Parts: sequence; C-alpha cells; structure tokens
Amino acid sequence: MPTKSCYLMNRSCVLDLLCSVMHVFPPRFVEKTKKHLQDFVIVNEERKPLILTLWEEFLENEAPYLVENVHNMPIILGMRLSVNTFYGLSIGTVPNSTILFEPPIPQAKQLMIWINNNKEYIESVVTEKLYEKAKQAIAPPLSFQIRKISQILSLTEMVKSFWIRATLKITDSEHRLYFLACPGCSKASGGAYKYEFTCFYCNNDFPSPKPLLRFQADLYDGTGNLRAFVEHNEAKILLGMSGEEIIEAEQQFLLQIRTSKNELRGRVFVRHTIIACLPTSDSSSTSHSSEEKSTSLHTHKDHEADIAMIESQESTSKTPEEHLAIELVEHQIASSGKRKLEAKKDMTKEGLKHSKQD
Repeated sequence: MPTKSCYLMNRSCVLDLLCSVMHVFPPRFVEKTKKHLQDFVIVNEERKPLILTLWEEFLENEAPYLVENVHNMPIILGMRLSVNTFYGLSIGTVPNSTILFEPPIPQAKQLMIWINNNKEYIESVVTEKLYEKAKQAIAPPLSFQIRKISQILSLTEMVKSFWIRATLKITDSEHRLYFLACPGCSKASGGAYKYEFTCFYCNNDFPSPKPLLRFQADLYDGTGNLRAFVEHNEAKILLGMSGEEIIEAEQQFLLQIRTSKNELRGRVFVRHTIIACLPTSDSSSTSHSSEEKSTSLHTHKDHEADIAMIESQESTSKTPEEHLAIELVEHQIASSGKRKLEAKKDMTKEGLKHSKQD
C-alpha cells in the first residue's frame, strides 16, 4: 500500500511498507506514555521520506540491527505498521507488527537499484530534513469530509478530528503570537529567551528556550463560529505577512481541526487546534464539486452517525492553565492599581498639607 493513500484516510490505518532505513536518531523516553522508543528515517521510490518509530517491543532486536547497519541503508518490509495522519503522516510499530530484513522479493532488488541511482537525493533527505512533518504535503480532503461548524457543534460527543471550510480572523490583538518552548519536548519552558534553563518536563538543560508560533483565531463559515489555536507550521503559513496584514486579514481556508478535552474542578474545557491549513479560493480546490458533496453527504449517513459531538461552552476558548494564569494576572493588575491609587492619594494629601503651610 503506498503511503500517499493514507493521507486521504480520516482515521488511523495499518499498512505494509517496503522501504530503506537511511538515518537513525538516539533512543528516547516518552514521559506521557512511560515508554521508550527510537526513530528512524525511511525512504523509497515514492520520494516521501518519513519517520518510522520503533516502540519498546522492537528495541531489543530490530532496533540494534538497524543502528548497526544503517550505513548500508538496509531494506526492510514493515508489516501491519500503524499510520496516523495527525500533524502530517507518522508511522510506528504496534505489538502485532512485523519487520523483515532484506526480504527476498523482486521489489527489494528494484528498490536497491533506485537507491544506488539516487544518492544525491538521499543525502538531501538528511541535510535538508525532508522527513520533518512540516515539509510533508497535505492532500486536500474529499468533499464529503468537509463539515459545517453548526453540524460539529450540534453533535452530542466530541469529534477528535474534522475538516471545515472557514474564514479565519485574528480578533484578540493582545494575545501573543508565540510561546517559549523547551527545544527537547516542545512544552512551555517557563525560561527566558537566550538564558539557560532546566525543563521541568524532560529534566534536560538547554542554553535557551525556543520560540514556537501559537495564537488563537476565530473561525466562521456562515453556520457557526469556533475559536481554535493555530500552531507551528500552520501558524507559519498564516504569519507570512506583516503584523498589520495579519490583524486585518480575512481569508478562507480548508482547515483540519483536532479536538481535545480537559477537566478541572468539575468543569470540562474543550480545545480546538488547527492541524492542517490549505488556502482555497473556491470549492474547486476540493476533490469533488458541490453537487457531488451533497450526494456524498447523503450517501455517507452511516459514516456521519459514527462521529461524536463536542460539548461546547463559553470556556472552551482557553485551556485550564490559561484560565488560572489569567486569574493570577488580573489579581496582580488589581493589586498594582490599588497601590498606585493609594500612592496618588498620599501625594495629594501631602500637596494639600504644604499648600496650607504656605
């Protein structure tokens, strides 16, 4: 199964993939899942280099072999690999995956010939980091996959990912367009730019936090409104303009939205994040016409019945951490204003006292 087919799938899929391993990264530990993993760069004739993640079950045998032989660009056949299309295309092993080394099939010989004839391209994959998700091309959604905001808001359970065609506008002029993140785990660092700090999440030392783009935007399509976070590559696409142009900009995009839910003190906070952003001028940029869209929507009723719904409320535009931070800042501002007012009163009294003495 070619990797490009996976871009058109709504959910995770499983595939068999013949490829060559050309680069290896050090093993690492994921705090969230409490598991170890190791990443490898893979490539084949499709010229779509990807990261293959080997999880714990494959770190004892398969990973050491690939590390030892990576300079020879070993050919592997990965079977039942897990594929996910969040933030681009990612591939990893699951417990029932299988990895075969140098499979004795004609396709493997053809792949080795292609490797020998494309040394220059293969070198550029590593030097230019073509395997990064930010450099992957996102395929436009099929017309039946594009949903109305009102439809999403009317569902009864949370939808983890969906596409909409919406106009995006930055309305909060006081919200920062970036945050200072840990270069290792990409979490908020709490450090100052260009100053050494220790990350509280991964416990590593770094010379400086890394500024990552992130801001909030209002999305509307004529049927409803959503507020979503725009991050990383999608934010970079939108910020290819001056500050004035950003504030005034109103442009329509095809947007894939990811939804996450957090609970704090008995309240549910829903957060929407844009994970794919495709500029569009009209409906012709999708894979079907508008007439086909209505037909597809009718045909895919069973597919739509399987989508769960967001419980939306006014507090959904901010995460719990942001609510607490805002309360703290407001308290500090109020305290500061009170001190300034008292100081002003003291100065006024002192001035009146001097006037009476004169």
